[in-house]
Amino acid sequence: DVLTAVWTSDTLGVYTQTIEVVGAALFTIEHARRFDSGALKNASKYPARDIEALRETIGDEFERVAGVAFVPRVARELVRGNGQRVLYLPHERVTTVRSVEVLRPTGWELWPQADIDAIQIGTRYGVSLRSGATWPSEYEHLRVTYVHGYKTPPAPVVNAALLYLRYLIVDSNVGARTISATNEYGSEQYWTPGYSGRGSAINELPFVDKTLRQYAIPAVGVA
Repeated sequence: DVLTAVWTSDTLGVYTQTIEVVGAALFTIEHARRFDSGALKNASKYPARDIEALRETIGDEFERVAGVAFVPRVARELVRGNGQRVLYLPHERVTTVRSVEVLRPTGWELWPQADIDAIQIGTRYGVSLRSGATWPSEYEHLRVTYVHGYKTPPAPVVNAALLYLRYLIVDSNVGARTISATNEYGSEQYWTPGYSGRGSAINELPFVDKTLRQYAIPAVGVA
């Protein structure tokens, strides 16, 4: 969320300040404005709301392509029990299980906190129970609320996100089929996702493409 604070002084007049309240984001608006020697520092041309909206879009796109969230995200999923010690959830890098509910004839029954505390987090998306206990059988439906993704985004991913933000938000006369372009900042190579000298591209910008490949979960089939 973005808050606007208006400060009033008898001697200095009125000062308006934009303050971002960040819970989990790839980058702050202030970070975006400082990036690339302040390419987005003009708040009138690049409003905070536009940067915030694109930040969310980029985060979703990176997660879709890489198969993992780069910031903590909360999910609530309906899954079937399996009667085994390890239960697999849909997302990678599960970090915390907040609640487990079992569907009973009378409605959803919430597990006691002691049972939640006994859940062990696996290395990828599996969660298990201590002391050899097993999850409910496959005939029972579970509703699991949990946190998944990186606790903090890796620095290369942050840089890739900022680079992609600048590419998306700054007006350009570069055509959709342009392979490379040279300007006062140097040369930059582009390609269309799906077509690349390296094979199937997953992002228009080579640095972003390379970074996402480095962090992508193999299961998503990124070559």
